[in-house]
Amino acid sequence: MELITFYPHRHNPYRHGPKITGLQYRRNQGDHVTNVSVLRYLGLYIDECLKWDRHVKIMVTQARSTIKAVNLLGNSVRGLDFLNWYRVYNTLIIPVLMYGAPVWYTGVKQQGLLKHLAIAQNEGLCKITGTFHTTLVEPLHNMMGIPPIPYLMK
Repeated sequence: MELITFYPHRHNPYRHGPKITGLQYRRNQGDHVTNVSVLRYLGLYIDECLKWDRHVKIMVTQARSTIKAVNLLGNSVRGLDFLNWYRVYNTLIIPVLMYGAPVWYTGVKQQGLLKHLAIAQNEGLCKITGTFHTTLVEPLHNMMGIPPIPYLMK
């Protein structure tokens, strides 16, 4: 069992009370509650400051590893063709990148988070199309018919 406590408001630190540093709760012999700084709930990684950097980095890492795993599976004599790569990308990579976006995305001062997601998406597009990493991504978005991350978030 885990407990997360949120930081006090920076302008009024007594609004929520002081931060809980140590907590012991024992109902039975085996029950123990620990205070954590990041809590995973329904696949969302909630930070004690309510910042979503950790969640986005984990989702980007999972998307990149999925791209590499599909590349290993498709690395046979013929490999995956363009249509199958497109299907795999839309069914596996996009849902991983967008997981939990309705909860954390507000569109206000989140350009850094969108940048991480866009970099992972661009790596996937380069893998699908078989182009170099230095290729411009705008033509790849147009060629594949996959909108950029800021449009997907809205």
